[in-house]
Amino acid sequence: MRFDISMVAISLITCLIVLKALGSVGIGTIVAAVLVEAFLGLITKMFGEKRDTILLKNNMNIE
Repeated sequence: MRFDISMVAISLITCLIVLKALGSVGIGTIVAAVLVEAFLGLITKMFGEKRDTILLKNNMNIE
């Protein structure tokens, strides 16, 4: 969650410095960042080990 929220914070700060307004960074952007990160965390918990196994197999076949 830290990455998405930090990107939103950087966008907010940049808009405030450059435009002196929030610009296109609104509540929807903040909610989307939090929800996407939460959803990805859930998917990683559910399928993380299987994903890592598949990626490890693919990396071994390439080398």
